Amino acid sequence: ESKDIRYILNEDIEKDVSSSAYPIITKESVANTLRYYSIDTVGNKEEVKVLANIKIDKTKPSTILVPKFPFYQAEGKNYTTSANSYILSASDNISGVDLTKYSINQLPVTSYQSPAIITISEEEKEHSIKYFSTDKAENIEDTKETKIIIDNSSPKTELSFYITSTIDDKYLINDNSEFTLTSTDQGKLPVGVSKIIDLLRNKSVILQKCYNS
Repeated sequence: ESKDIRYILNEDIEKDVSSSAYPIITKESVANTLRYYSIDTVGNKEEVKVLANIKIDKTKPSTILVPKFPFYQAEGKNYTTSANSYILSASDNISGVDLTKYSINQLPVTSYQSPAIITISEEEKEHSIKYFSTDKAENIEDTKETKIIIDNSSPKTELSFYITSTIDDKYLINDNSEFTLTSTDQGKLPVGVSKIIDLLRNKSVILQKCYNS
């Protein structure tokens, strides 16, 4: 019958389980070493056993959502088109990532396997992607959420200018003609016009009349 169970944790002093309770490892992310042995009631001493490379992981993993194309951000909201796609990148520097899960809108939670591509529907509205990871020490990350607004509506641009005259179904202008380009975004969730591309270079040109096909 064992009389004493003794141990040494790292470089600490030798302790007795009966008086010091069981060893508690507090150093995170470092390799701890535990040495231990028993002594029976008549004084026979067991050979010291060693348990090395004990690592404590108390840190939750971290997961980020990475879009293929950067979001357009306005007033704290993320805008993009349904052509965009996403991956999840999880990291854990101690025990390593065990699994990652995600859900889109109200759909059930599903497991994610890198480098799988995530897409969302073409419906023009605000969508939600929730995601989290668990590491191999069973630390569970707090669920994160990224809200994404889909806008698939193209802007509309109108050109107005002063016409000197019309010849053979063409507009004739001169160097003094002034042009005005007006663009609007009238989608269900308009985010505004980023830029107007102007191909008129301050010189006399003849504009062919254009019709919508």
